[in-house]
Parts: sequence; structure tokens; C-alpha cells
Amino acid sequence: MLDPAGMVVGRLARSFKPPMGTRCRAAEVFAVVEWSREASDPKYRDTVRSETWEVVVPELVFEPDDH
Repeated sequence: MLDPAGMVVGRLARSFKPPMGTRCRAAEVFAVVEWSREASDPKYRDTVRSETWEVVVPELVFEPDDH
């Protein structure tokens, strides 16, 4: 995700796909939650580099892409 100046401010899951035939009209921070190694799926725990970290949960608003 980029801000209006083109700076990277976040990234979505690799599996994320926007709804077909739409474009993102707006994006805001919905919440910031704390996550932990303990709360993570056990199969990913060995790849985690910190015990806890913050995760930004975006609110994305899509509209039909008229183009």
C-alpha cells in the first residue's frame, strides 16, 4: 500500500485479491492490534523474529471500476 506520495506504508497478505471489477476508492487505518509469537499458528512460529508486534488492520473501500 502506498501513500499519495508513493511511499510504502503497508502491505496486504500475498493471497489478497481485490473484488473483481472494482478499484480501491479509500483506505484508512481501522485498528492497530498487538500480535504475538504465542498467538501465531504453530507452523509459522519458527519464522517469527519478535515476541510481540503491532499489526495495522486497514479498512478498504472499493467501488466499481468504470474503465
